[in-house]
Amino acid sequence: MIKCELCGYELQISREESSSDTLTCPVCGWDVQVDASSEPATSEKPVLWITQLSTGAKISLEAGETKTLGRERYGKEIFQNRTISRKHCNIDYTDAGFFISDLETPNGTFLDGLPVKSRTMIENGQHLVLANEEYLVEIKLPELHDSSGEVIARQSVYLCPGCGSETKYVDSNELPAKCPDCGRRTELY
Repeated sequence: MIKCELCGYELQISREESSSDTLTCPVCGWDVQVDASSEPATSEKPVLWITQLSTGAKISLEAGETKTLGRERYGKEIFQNRTISRKHCNIDYTDAGFFISDLETPNGTFLDGLPVKSRTMIENGQHLVLANEEYLVEIKLPELHDSSGEVIARQSVYLCPGCGSETKYVDSNELPAKCPDCGRRTELY
């Protein structure tokens, strides 16, 4: 990830873009210099991407971060619509996933058209609306790559409803029949 020198927006570098000399910042249009030898950052944690549908601008949150989104907070580059509050909503992460909470804003927070009245789990592909501005939410799970860099699998986590322990797996065939901590039968839904 590199940062725009003009506005501070953090740009993600894809594998195709890592060989380019410059990228254009989607927020301010500034040409950002890219070190041709730099590799795109990969995360071993889930990452939540929020894409503004009207402009294509994006921000990301890594699992473990808690952020307050709004015109004067994290992601202010894509939340400049005056109907969005300065402190509009919180997004946090637990072992169960990403969650969003509206901060009692006058214009509201919505997931797939439904108002967020309490802390609500976010799912991949949902449409997020802050006031009247639309965004697409994507959750990227950690990936496993072969020697050529091709994605061969995405890591998943099974959260035991009995004891709350996590079991990481790539293929559902790798998931043990019973939770290693409490012995409860594992089930994928």
